[in-house]
Amino acid sequence: MKRFFEVLTTPEEWSVVSLLLVGFAGAWTLAVLFGAAFDANFAGKI
Repeated sequence: MKRFFEVLTTPEEWSVVSLLLVGFAGAWTLAVLFGAAFDANFAGKI
């Protein structure tokens, strides 16, 4: 676990896979947030 945090705090050690996973997680989080906002705005109007 300590190694995991060391890698996270040392960007030059990040691999392409790590960056892709972080990007995917961020995109997924945004999609969930936008989906929830969309449902809140339009679900009651349909």
